[in-house]
Amino acid sequence: MARGLDEIYRAQKHIIGPTSWERRPKDEYLRLVAPLEIEGEAVEGLRLGLMAHRGMPDRGVSFQVEYHPPGQSAKGGPICRIEWRPQGTHNNKGIGPPELRYKPQKGSHHHSFELNWAQSEARVRRGFLDIAVPIVDALSSFEEALAFAANEFRINGVSGVPIPPWEERLPW
Repeated sequence: MARGLDEIYRAQKHIIGPTSWERRPKDEYLRLVAPLEIEGEAVEGLRLGLMAHRGMPDRGVSFQVEYHPPGQSAKGGPICRIEWRPQGTHNNKGIGPPELRYKPQKGSHHHSFELNWAQSEARVRRGFLDIAVPIVDALSSFEEALAFAANEFRINGVSGVPIPPWEERLPW
């Protein structure tokens, strides 16, 4: 069944199968990718993606719903994202809510589908999420951030998502 991107986002989704973190050789980042289904049907190209720096426990984790349309020249990409305790800042530049234009966001923030879709459907279809809003909830642990993301993204079945296998590094 063909679905529009807005319908995919609004639908209740469920993780298919077990999940695990992977680290590519010579890469400092851990990645977890889990396919998603809607109403019991796997949607090709739809997945939950998480990324974390292996040497930075409890910070710098991103959660996103990605859609890569099968058989299309457009690559697709993330349609919504949450950045939990990011290293850097985000700036909406001159778009989005007036009170957040040109204002650096240093803490956790949400690249909401609705705000970005309203700004530019074409950019969201290509995986660009230019607008973010601060997350006011404290989200003091990975589990809290994951639960928040699952609620925002309408995803069930995240209880099987493990904590990233971070590696503590000694300061030199």
